Amino acid sequence: KKISIKDEKCSKCGAQLSKSGGKVPFMHFGPDNVEIETVETQELSGGRIKIGDKIMEPMRLPTDEHGNVKRAPANFMEMMQWEIKAKALASQGLHQEALELFEKSLRVDPNAPKTLADKAAMLNQLERFGEALEASDKSLEYGSHIPIVWYIRGITLDNLGKKDEAIECFQNTLRINPQFGPAKSALDSLKLK
Repeated sequence: KKISIKDEKCSKCGAQLSKSGGKVPFMHFGPDNVEIETVETQELSGGRIKIGDKIMEPMRLPTDEHGNVKRAPANFMEMMQWEIKAKALASQGLHQEALELFEKSLRVDPNAPKTLADKAAMLNQLERFGEALEASDKSLEYGSHIPIVWYIRGITLDNLGKKDEAIECFQNTLRINPQFGPAKSALDSLKLK
């Protein structure tokens, strides 16, 4: 059954779904920057939304004991500063120091998917693959719509020798963003093994 979503809001979160017919502006991350296009949308059962030819699963947002979605922490800006510094440290090869800042940030928001993925990336660099898998699995709970989350999980699984599962993660990355170059390279490399 097709649901008309003209000028309607999502039944799960109240976000505006569309304004003119079934077309909405859709923002996503391209290979180099943010891209915006107009696509057809359709609300499906279970909180899923079809955008163009892709079906987006609902995000699992952290909730309180009453089922209300938790708000961003008050010290969100401080958290962002730690993450920026952590990424700078990581680019200098200071993975342990970067990991400590990502963990500090996760004490503020323990379910931040990109931060969990960054933590997993640092744990991979430190060859702590079991812990990296735990962090990447948790990042996937809240960020299955984010390409880097799938990519880092694929790297982790490859490091653990789980080639088939890693391939699946890289394919999922490319389903979300077909232009994600590192996932293409990793997939090609694994297919040659």
